[in-house]
Amino acid sequence: MTHTDRTNGQRTILIADRELPIRVGLHTILSGEPDLLVPAPVSTIKELTTLAHQHRSALVVMDTAFADGDGIPACRALLTRYPGLRVLFFANSATPQTALQAIEAGATGFFTKCVAQAELLAGIHRILAGQSAFDPTLMGETIKWMREQQRSANLP
Repeated sequence: MTHTDRTNGQRTILIADRELPIRVGLHTILSGEPDLLVPAPVSTIKELTTLAHQHRSALVVMDTAFADGDGIPACRALLTRYPGLRVLFFANSATPQTALQAIEAGATGFFTKCVAQAELLAGIHRILAGQSAFDPTLMGETIKWMREQQRSANLP
């Protein structure tokens, strides 16, 4: 279940990224969506944890790496504490292993920062509608990597 603000039907989205230009850009893009409420973005896991406690959020858009820790365990902790929350990772780059770890931690989406704005917004709206949204190239690479791992594990 996702959370909706009681006063105007907007969904709250939290942004956490270590890079100031990314935080500002995401905030600008997402604040332009009439159905989204976007508090000021944060740059650390500690700040994200505080912000998540203050807001009944539907979605967190976050990086995989922060100055104060790893985003994957932070995702797992947030989802344990706030079961209705959804997490979309937004990272500079990603390996199949990182994507798989994100999925295992409970993330419902993963895009790299080179994604087109329209694709990112469409992905966010899919996640808010109860679906998932993953970069198709990254998912193809992840599936290929998983199959290779399975084949090598089955070798005599």
